[in-house]
Amino acid sequence: MATLTPTGEGHIHTAYFCYSNSMDLFFISNPATNHGQNLAKNPCAAVAIASSSQPWDQPHCGLQLFGKCWVASVTETVKAFAIHAARFHAYGDYIKSLNPVDMKALVYKFYVFRPSRITIFDEPEFGEETFITADVVRD
Repeated sequence: MATLTPTGEGHIHTAYFCYSNSMDLFFISNPATNHGQNLAKNPCAAVAIASSSQPWDQPHCGLQLFGKCWVASVTETVKAFAIHAARFHAYGDYIKSLNPVDMKALVYKFYVFRPSRITIFDEPEFGEETFITADVVRD
């Protein structure tokens, strides 16, 4: 994920993520990190998703997502936790094992990334070096 510093410099970070049927991506991070501070000042972000196991000499697939990102509300956190725990079972088990005091002391928060534009790179489907860009329309 790429964010912008207050001086307009790019900053990137990697994250384990999960996603909803409505194309929201969720990840967990500490708001005190560079990207957390950047997002607090400017919610614009970009995300690149691709499998690093794709052979160099074979057709490739990947996504580029552009949109806004913010710390999840309580309702969004409940949704994110359910999806994240289903994808990453060890995380769900860890959170469920915490007592209320430890749970309240957690500094990590869920973030929501909501794309407004997506670029699809799928060479097996669309051909070599063909990028398809579309706006994400929501109800």
